[in-house]
Amino acid sequence: MNVKEIRRRNMLNALEFILIHGDTTRKQLANGTHAELSTVTYVTQELSRLGLLIAKGKLKGTKISIGRPTESIGLDRSFGYVIGIKVGRESVNAILYDISLKPVASIVDPIKKRNRNSKDILKKIKNVIDKFSSEYDGSKILGVGVAVSGIVNSHTGTLVASYVLNCFDLPIKKELKKYFPNRTIRVMNDVDALIVNEISKGERKDFLMITFGTGIGAGYFHNGKVYADNEGYNAFRIGHYIINEDGERCYCGQKGCLETYASEYVVYKEEYPHSQVNFKDFILNIERYLPGLKKIREKAKVKDDEIRKKYDPAFDILARVISNLIILLRPRKILLGGEGIVHPWMVERIEKFVNKKVSPMFSRETHFEKHIEEEDAWQRGIAFYVVKEIMAKIVRKAVKRSVS
Repeated sequence: MNVKEIRRRNMLNALEFILIHGDTTRKQLANGTHAELSTVTYVTQELSRLGLLIAKGKLKGTKISIGRPTESIGLDRSFGYVIGIKVGRESVNAILYDISLKPVASIVDPIKKRNRNSKDILKKIKNVIDKFSSEYDGSKILGVGVAVSGIVNSHTGTLVASYVLNCFDLPIKKELKKYFPNRTIRVMNDVDALIVNEISKGERKDFLMITFGTGIGAGYFHNGKVYADNEGYNAFRIGHYIINEDGERCYCGQKGCLETYASEYVVYKEEYPHSQVNFKDFILNIERYLPGLKKIREKAKVKDDEIRKKYDPAFDILARVISNLIILLRPRKILLGGEGIVHPWMVERIEKFVNKKVSPMFSRETHFEKHIEEEDAWQRGIAFYVVKEIMAKIVRKAVKRSVS
């Protein structure tokens, strides 16, 4: 590794540590990044010259010592802003963060059924950027991240398909680059954004994230990265794994997808057996079914024995797929979340079904947890991704200038 690469890596390691852990001392930074104190001093001086770090005074709870190891340093919150946007079925939910990922302002723009199309969704994304730019210094907005429900090509920033939003081949990154040039733009699947939010809190062990609700989503964190295929697609679209090729038609066009066998759709049919609902209508006209779904979720929150039995058929089949993923991936942890996981008993139930299927030889290193979804988990996840990319660009240019 050459000197330039070592400098670049040391600077990025320091920035990521501070981004995750907040204000810190040089000694804590040295311990956290496994660097010499002299290296940390040099790196923090360079980052201060770039305007990214500032001195914050003595860190509360540290002992008095000779020199500056206990003086705290942190990201300069005035350096700039990033916008994290979650695009879901019901709203465009945007948060303006400073460079340290402290929330500054938020906007929620509702999505009506008539707005579920590429033109209106893109317009709503642009509108929230406009509003933040007019109320704050638009020149200091350094980047925008969009987390969206559907199949996303993260390399091109294209929403390839979202039946929930009725959007297909929407080049979000390309359009925002035209509208918002010279800024960092990233687009990511919503489940992957949840994974990145876990990373932003310091998670480093391999884990599998699975979301359960009206649909089923998944993503995988492995070897320090959110796993994607070579073309930039989320590689764990398990909701469309085929369970029965002669099964019910899915909205995607296939028959017998996992979502038709193991989502809240199944629970809804168990609770309302005379509803004559089909899966495509359930997804595309969800407003008809939300009142009933909300009643089911309320019953599930109090661990109603009768409603619990109605989840079992879905959980049993979902556990079959999770079991195969455990054998294939050997994740240390499985996080179960989503709008349909409303109580820890549900995670315990799914884990029980999995343990009946998988030999301890394959599953003994894997444990299950209920994912605790903060209100801004998606926005913060994609914003973290954007901030890291912005920092990488700044550091890369600085190192190149100093060497040339």
